[in-house]
Amino acid sequence: MLISIGAYKIRNQSKYVMFAFLIYIANVYTMHRARGTFEIIGMANQAVLPITTYLLLCLQDSKKELLLYHITKWFGMILIPGMIIYICSFFVNLPSLGIIQTHYGGDFYGEPCYNYLFYLKPITVGATGMFRFNGPLIEPGDLGCVSAFLLYATKFDFKRFKYLWAVLASLILTFSLAGYLLALFGYSAIMMTKNKFSSKKLLLGVLVFSAVIAFGTYYNGGDNYINHSILSRLQDDELAIDNTNGRISTQKLEFFYFMFENPSVLWLGYDKATISFINEQFGAGAGFYNQVLNIGILGIILYLLPYFYITFKSRDRRYALLSLVFLILYAYQRFDLFWISLILCYTFGICLNDKEFELCKK
Repeated sequence: MLISIGAYKIRNQSKYVMFAFLIYIANVYTMHRARGTFEIIGMANQAVLPITTYLLLCLQDSKKELLLYHITKWFGMILIPGMIIYICSFFVNLPSLGIIQTHYGGDFYGEPCYNYLFYLKPITVGATGMFRFNGPLIEPGDLGCVSAFLLYATKFDFKRFKYLWAVLASLILTFSLAGYLLALFGYSAIMMTKNKFSSKKLLLGVLVFSAVIAFGTYYNGGDNYINHSILSRLQDDELAIDNTNGRISTQKLEFFYFMFENPSVLWLGYDKATISFINEQFGAGAGFYNQVLNIGILGIILYLLPYFYITFKSRDRRYALLSLVFLILYAYQRFDLFWISLILCYTFGICLNDKEFELCKK
């Protein structure tokens, strides 16, 4: 039986009902901002994610852990052949299943890619001048952030989740600055919750970080992946703007700052026609600033509210608050807060940690 009717589960279910309801409210608001109206069919469609989320959260804790294990397992099994193809593609010209046009949704399309099923290889190199691993996803940054979330949700427990090494390997191959920073913060947060964040480990981390910088700076005169994909993005202002805050251009930042001169626009976001013009001229983007332009401060609050709610309803407040900081760091870069994979990583991580927290208190 997946949904218990015991007192403890009923209390938890009411918490999950509210979490799912808050997601629904945010989705309906976003739909209204995009379409300018409340449509019955659209509102019904927006209920699919909250209902799915609620049903999954109502699983017993043992089932949640089992589901998280299988998610990690199958994700890792998909990534392994993708990484093999990615590495081999540097040395041999592999036959593909054809060329596909990637699609972000709406009127926004990405670069065409060679379809290797487990790996979508862009036809042209990106802004960093190199091919980065993105697996079956459209962008390396997406894979890097999802991998970092999964590592955090599983507490970097490579013994319990044996395919987690593939997730870590894929994160490394993405050369995603956002993914690296999230994973670094996540690992530090897990060590803090376990009271294992010692000065020795901090020193080791500093040494490893320094070694990576030295390698990227000096190996082959700086002509290497680490320098091109990470270090150069920390040094080049234009490249940093494009890659560390959701690919927002200087022009779009001007629209963002202009919002503070009009409280109504700041609160609700720009109208549909203005947003279409901005996106057509300067690109869609994905991070915090882009979302403020689209849905305003009210929309940002509605998107974050479910996570604040579930965080402050947790038993182990320390772990939950660190999870919230982790989420906010992610939101600055991507703000795709209602991916089902992200929702499950966040909520399952808190639920399973609460279970361990209760067992430790007994």
